Amino acid sequence: MKDTRHLPTKKTRPRRAAEATILLAFAAAITSGCGQKPPVKQNDQLATALALSAYAPKDRHLVLWSHDGAGRPASHWVVGNDDSLRVVASRAQLLIPWNDRLWLYEVSEVPVELCDCAVEPSGGTSVESDEGLCESLSTVFVSTGRLRDLITDEVVPIDAPITDASQPPTELRFTSSPTSSIGRYLIVDHRTETRYCQKKPSVKFQGFVVIDLETGKRTELFLEEELEELEKNEGEAALALVREGHVALASDTLTLELTAVAPRVTSNGLLNLAYEFSAQTTPVDQGENWQVFTHSVWVPAQKIPEKLNEFVIIPPLVSIFVTMFPQVDVRGFFEVSSDPELSALLLSRFAGVEP
Repeated sequence: MKDTRHLPTKKTRPRRAAEATILLAFAAAITSGCGQKPPVKQNDQLATALALSAYAPKDRHLVLWSHDGAGRPASHWVVGNDDSLRVVASRAQLLIPWNDRLWLYEVSEVPVELCDCAVEPSGGTSVESDEGLCESLSTVFVSTGRLRDLITDEVVPIDAPITDASQPPTELRFTSSPTSSIGRYLIVDHRTETRYCQKKPSVKFQGFVVIDLETGKRTELFLEEELEELEKNEGEAALALVREGHVALASDTLTLELTAVAPRVTSNGLLNLAYEFSAQTTPVDQGENWQVFTHSVWVPAQKIPEKLNEFVIIPPLVSIFVTMFPQVDVRGFFEVSSDPELSALLLSRFAGVEP
């Protein structure tokens, strides 16, 4: 979604307090990646501006974002109160208003070197050691995610493929996608699958990164002691599920790793989490000479990390939206300032025009 249109840098801007924001996402949609196409529509700038001017002061403004069935994000500007809601506009982009920032999630291309394995005259791949097997190197481009602040034009790279620095891979598959947001924290899932000369393919890395939308930098969701407790409690529960499923792990002593975090909602409308744990397994044919080397399970969180305590309450407006549009796979939302200047900047992006 590369977009070179930028909003102008403002000299001054009143800073607004970040209000409690969380994700309302159903576990099945998050863990399976399923979800129906959100109601993205073409926006008429004038009609949208007139609609915005008619809102009562008590109305709240939210930008909710969602995934379609292919994992593509979309943003929905909604306005209303505890009793009613109107969808002002939708846009097939992930737009994130946070304090005095307006982030846009973009996909960029980065170069990666691949090894062209040496081939013997008979047509078979050389059976010598891996060292020196690269006859030559070729460059390919893979898609990675980044955030652009449309107000300051600051660009924040999010992720990149994880490969063996001592030996370029001969094949590489890399996926990256924002999966959810919890308040000021954007969670991005990324996975790298590689194959090397004379080596079977393997999932070299799977996991997630967390971006603090306040600072534009990577951060951690868990304190060190929280992570240790999580690995002991939820990690043991995940391992029990793996064993119940009679999964053949690559090693009896192998421990599970935390590879994903998914927000969920309790019956009383508060935030909870689910954790994905993964471990290497014995190879399984997957077609095209690729095999699966990991097995993953999801377990509910026994408690949420301290950093998320301020984001546990769901505004009624989010529940109303989910009720009105149950087919939309909502992944997160953000409060929009009542500041007219920021509203105008956001409006121009939703309208798809240069401000």
